[in-house]
Amino acid sequence: MSWRKPARRAPRSAGAGRLRRSHTRIEGGPGGGGANVRTDAAIEADESSCAHKDSHFGTTDVSQLLDIRSFDLDAIIEIEPYFLEDVTHTHDDDVMSFVYRNTTPLDQEKLDAFFGTIVSIYGASMLRYKGVLNIAGLDRRLVFHGVHMIFGADFGKAWSPNDIRETRIVFIGKQLPADIIKAGLDGCA
Repeated sequence: MSWRKPARRAPRSAGAGRLRRSHTRIEGGPGGGGANVRTDAAIEADESSCAHKDSHFGTTDVSQLLDIRSFDLDAIIEIEPYFLEDVTHTHDDDVMSFVYRNTTPLDQEKLDAFFGTIVSIYGASMLRYKGVLNIAGLDRRLVFHGVHMIFGADFGKAWSPNDIRETRIVFIGKQLPADIIKAGLDGCA
């Protein structure tokens, strides 16, 4: 397949460079031409300044996506003339972050109970949290991450004899009680 580059520019793709679309055409859809005809037309109109190519379930040669030098500052300034001007914006002062570190192995049952409790109480304020856990009795890292009340974990690489077996967790959230969370994690050791 070859890349198709339309002549017209469209607002949302001045820096996009290339667009991959992966879908299955259903023949005989609305209008008789296939169920995705309107979707294809919308993509053509909306993303007409970037080259686009169909793919099957996202299969793509990575060389067609990386280092393609597609950012066009002139096109962006044509679309959004104030792009390079200093814009005043505000940050939410309630958002904060902190890091928990401890070399004492954590008890997995205590940790599960603690996270269940802390997430049920503060989950809506826990924007992002992730880290590497040193769990007692495990010879591998436990890597975990979460957003609000959804979190998961998977085993990482094994601890080597030269590694400092340390739990490191980063929390980002709105008005999180860092002292309570740190004390609770200490209580899981």
